[in-house]
Amino acid sequence: DTAGHWAQKEIDAAAGAGILVGVGGGRFEPDKPITREQLAVLLDRLLGSDAGGASSSANFSDIDPSQVWSYEAICRMAAKGFIKGFNDGMFRPRDNVSRGQMAAIIERIAPYLIK
Repeated sequence: DTAGHWAQKEIDAAAGAGILVGVGGGRFEPDKPITREQLAVLLDRLLGSDAGGASSSANFSDIDPSQVWSYEAICRMAAKGFIKGFNDGMFRPRDNVSRGQMAAIIERIAPYLIK
């Protein structure tokens, strides 16, 4: 579903680097919003081993390690301070990423992207 898409070249490059893998069934869904857990996994693939910091368990009230496929990535990215939860102690993994959240994350990861 990326053939002829305006971002096909970039999607192909990110997929070739192992950063993006799509949603399954040979689909990428390039025009759908990204969820917070999808972003955590993407960041983990992009920055996981290069950004330092330790892995830990997530202390979010709505994250169950046996139920959330992205649990390990969320833990690593939260431990590194790249992603944060909400004041109520929740992470809301299936919520879409807002523009404000994305801006904050870009600011946090920028020093690691410059390397």
